[in-house]
Amino acid sequence: MTLNPFASTKPKKSLQYYIFWLISYILAPIVTPIRIFLLLIIVSLSHVIMSRLIKSVNLQKPLSPLRTTITRFLTINLTRGFLWSMGVKIVQKNIQKRPTYSSDFALVSNHNSSLDPLVLQVVGACSFVSKSEVGRSPVFGLFAKANQCIFIDRSDKNSGKTVQEKLIQRVAGDVQLAGYPRKFQMITVFPEGTCNSGTAVLPFKTGVFNAKKPVQLCIIRWDKRYSCLSDSGQSMTKVLFNLILGIRQIVEINWLGEYIPGVDEIEDSAIYAENVREIFVVQMGVPKTAFGIKERYWYLGKKKDYQECSSEWQSAFPESSQLKK
Repeated sequence: MTLNPFASTKPKKSLQYYIFWLISYILAPIVTPIRIFLLLIIVSLSHVIMSRLIKSVNLQKPLSPLRTTITRFLTINLTRGFLWSMGVKIVQKNIQKRPTYSSDFALVSNHNSSLDPLVLQVVGACSFVSKSEVGRSPVFGLFAKANQCIFIDRSDKNSGKTVQEKLIQRVAGDVQLAGYPRKFQMITVFPEGTCNSGTAVLPFKTGVFNAKKPVQLCIIRWDKRYSCLSDSGQSMTKVLFNLILGIRQIVEINWLGEYIPGVDEIEDSAIYAENVREIFVVQMGVPKTAFGIKERYWYLGKKKDYQECSSEWQSAFPESSQLKK
């Protein structure tokens, strides 16, 4: 049977599972209103602060070291408050392999949830390659703009080329190795291009690997014991509901350290991308899949043309398998 990497996973109904949700439901009348109140305060505060921070600033040019420091401080602490308000605890493994944000070239991560960027922002990885919709969101779009994220417009066929040029320039064209403060923050990339449930590793896009520089690696794992916190096959509203209602949720960041490309990988970015992907497959203990963003968007009902999906998807999943809205 072919695995659907976008379908929401179901937690095992163990005794621990029932105890967790029993306590959560008992405490919900007290905890949930407090969390919602704190979230409203943090979101409102974030909107006011970040909108003023980027007002009349040319975000296409390098920011001053002082402004960058202030932006990072606010981003790290406001996103920390946001996740803390929802009961999210971040656990870091192999912290000695954590990137040096002032000098490393790029960070590569798997992608399970739309909340992954917030998790990485809390630990200092504040700038991303992101879809353009994020930049238009009312609050987190301000964080993305302030940290000079690179936005890709999936509806524009020419956007990919522009993003590729910006990404290579951001990764390979900075000046930190010459002893100067870097012009832009270290960029973080999710090469799978879209999120999945964590049950497989999607094909890696070659974007960041075209820069021919070493990359830092990390794996994000959301606790699946009590609920599925990936929005690859469900609405973000449901994910947030489970977060706010549960007494606590744990997300783990496993730092894998630096990957230095060999000669063949420098010459061929596809080989580089595939070799890094293989590391994620081994470390996560999940298989590869050929499915990607087209299949996910069709599965979610965001795309109506079934013929755009790969032949492998069509042979495994009939048109009736599309999620019902």
